[in-house]
Amino acid sequence: MTEDSRHWCTVPGLRLRWRRWDEETILYNCNSGDAHLLNDVAARSLEILQNEATTIEGLSAKVSRSLNLKNDERLCHGINDFVIDLARLGIVCPSDDSC
Repeated sequence: MTEDSRHWCTVPGLRLRWRRWDEETILYNCNSGDAHLLNDVAARSLEILQNEATTIEGLSAKVSRSLNLKNDERLCHGINDFVIDLARLGIVCPSDDSC
């Protein structure tokens, strides 16, 4: 399976608490005790991954539609980097792998 076709989702049993102010979101991970400051694109990306498994390309398309942004290479690359960071933090994993 290539990275382009890999589906991502949040890890099973993940518990998150959200607080929003204007264009920023504070995310508290109840499992790890870590807090994260997210912009609108990051917050929307993670919300989508909590509800469904999707590819990076699919996630980029959904985020762009949701936030009325241009779905270009820059957005897709930024979302890809964010998802990789979330995977390192144990927040998301490939849906076809055991997490």
